[in-house]
Amino acid sequence: MAEPQSARTSFLAFLREVGKHWSTLMSGGVITVALGIFERLSGKAIPLWVYGCVLVCFVFLACYLAWRNERQNHLNDGSKDKRAILIERLSALVKEAGDVDYGIVSLSTVEGLDKVGRADGHRKRVKKFLAIHYDAKMVERYETEGTGLLEELLADCYRSELA
Repeated sequence: MAEPQSARTSFLAFLREVGKHWSTLMSGGVITVALGIFERLSGKAIPLWVYGCVLVCFVFLACYLAWRNERQNHLNDGSKDKRAILIERLSALVKEAGDVDYGIVSLSTVEGLDKVGRADGHRKRVKKFLAIHYDAKMVERYETEGTGLLEELLADCYRSELA
């Protein structure tokens, strides 16, 4: 006998979540407002098919937002999937750290500024990742420990996967 689906994963719950996102997009969407203002100011009527396309695009966007919310909720429940994704993302960040660690660079060249920009972007991505998946203390630790902390977290993920 199949197990009943939880309310969180049922199709009806998905439709409710899509409806919430879709109504938000329709009621305050910049595109919808811009179309209305254009119609009002220009005096020209926008064809119905344009509005139809906007509606369909908003439905697809609402489906994506509902899926993304559910995915984030699933990752926050401590499952094996979360560990696998953490391992994948931490591995990518550690590898990227090696690619953007340039040491001392000259800020008087475009290449030097580009390298600094890439390193700064990497640092921001790591801090955002740590803030989302860990806590503010980890972000502070990253500021002092750098990539070593990422390697430590990656090792912890592997150890917990083996346990």
